[in-house]
Amino acid sequence: MNLSCAVDAVGGLATVTPVGDVGVDSTSSLRDAIQTAMGQPGIAEVVVNLAGVTFLDSSALSVLIAARKSCRQRGLAFGVRDPGPIVTMVLRITGLFDVLIVPTHGWADPADHVIPPAADSTNRLSPA
Repeated sequence: MNLSCAVDAVGGLATVTPVGDVGVDSTSSLRDAIQTAMGQPGIAEVVVNLAGVTFLDSSALSVLIAARKSCRQRGLAFGVRDPGPIVTMVLRITGLFDVLIVPTHGWADPADHVIPPAADSTNRLSPA
């Protein structure tokens, strides 16, 4: 599967823009891009723009859920935006659409979407 990922940080927002198929062979590229975004100085939120994603499987969903958890533990807001029809269908079928999608009006208060860091939190994305 072919996938490219770009990371753009402006102000407190880091945007990850994957383009292509996100499957078991390419999730490491998405994971690395999200980790890069999370490590940008001054970032308050990480958003994955899914407009260019043509396919995603359960391994990609696991990366997104792990990223959400890791961001929340660091006090960062996390979400996805602009999924195409196929990706929207996958997110809705799995029940993740309302969990991951960034509201079109943005978050009223990003702090509403974070949890305090755990005492033993790590800097790695892990699905657990």
